[in-house]
Amino acid sequence: MKKRSFLLGLVCTALLVGAVQAKELFKGTVLFRKANIQVSTDSVGNLGNAMMTNRTRYKEIDLTEFTLSADGVVLSAATVPGQVLANLLPSLEWAQSETAKIQASFRVPADYVSGAAFICMVSLDAASADTTVDFNIYVNRSGLAYDAATTGQTPVAVANDTTKNNDITLTVATDTFQAADVVTLELWRAAGTGAGSNLNLVGCYLGYTADM
Repeated sequence: MKKRSFLLGLVCTALLVGAVQAKELFKGTVLFRKANIQVSTDSVGNLGNAMMTNRTRYKEIDLTEFTLSADGVVLSAATVPGQVLANLLPSLEWAQSETAKIQASFRVPADYVSGAAFICMVSLDAASADTTVDFNIYVNRSGLAYDAATTGQTPVAVANDTTKNNDITLTVATDTFQAADVVTLELWRAAGTGAGSNLNLVGCYLGYTADM
């Protein structure tokens, strides 16, 4: 009887020690490398490196967010440029010879890592070999002085194409962004370009690399 009790005591002690060791084994912070996380193959399979690397994402700038740079007036059918329906699409239109500046501001997304290029879809209603879009950038950051001095960028030519919409890429060369920055994009038809054609802005977004 004493022998049996002794053996039972040993078993209980071993179980208690094992539980304590297991608790200690999983104590602390567990870190994973993105590329090596594996999930049950019975559900979603393995998450390979291609699925865990940084992704390209987009921050859309709605056309209704643009205002006149000169006075902050929200664009409408009565402003220059104005809201119109062109090729069955809502757009902002600079008529022939119009060059007024417009701007829109947005917060840089929390998952932002890198990238500073705006992709804008534009169209022409008549042949024009020299229509050009110019743009400026302002970057405001919490705790820093106001960005009152705009940073000029390199103008971008618009394809001489009246049959379809075309994307142009406005690459920011002189400013860097951080998550939570307030960025202002100011753009306009460059003076002295695009004679004989209206210029329509159909849409615009910031393309950037996200952390996951």
